[in-house]
Amino acid sequence: MDRNTDKRKDVSQILENCKSIISLGMNYYVDEEFDKDENCGKVSRYAWGKDYHLIIWEKLDRLIEFIKELDPSFQAKSYVDTGPVMDKAWAVKSGLGWQGKHSNIINKEIGSWFFIANILTNQTFENYNKPIEDFCGTCTACIDACPTKAIVQDYVVDANKCISYLTIENKKYYSR
Repeated sequence: MDRNTDKRKDVSQILENCKSIISLGMNYYVDEEFDKDENCGKVSRYAWGKDYHLIIWEKLDRLIEFIKELDPSFQAKSYVDTGPVMDKAWAVKSGLGWQGKHSNIINKEIGSWFFIANILTNQTFENYNKPIEDFCGTCTACIDACPTKAIVQDYVVDANKCISYLTIENKKYYSR
């Protein structure tokens, strides 16, 4: 997160003539239960299949090509949580959901079971979605359920305690 802060603050440094950001969500919920065997570990549902980045990048490429066929002046740059784009902030701003106390985006219909993708574009649109209300209120279910107590206060996650960070993001402990 320390890298490319200038691009995070100003998306025109990524796409020079950026006028809009399209935020998209792709549901990954699988209606299957975890194995009840206590000797087996659990793997998050989002990791049960093919790498979601590959799936979503392919879909984004097809969508962008389709739009370019409709409008050859359409320019775009897309991201799936891999670049200097504040994906959660744009998802909230677009109305995909609100940011929960666990820092993930929550959608009223599907919870937080979705991936976020963003398309930066040179186009303007007639109508833009608006942020929706934060429905967390006094609920602390995510904080109470966090197995490592990584959610140290509302909307603050200590990455050093977070299983996701320790197993995916932290290159010191994890390498591909």
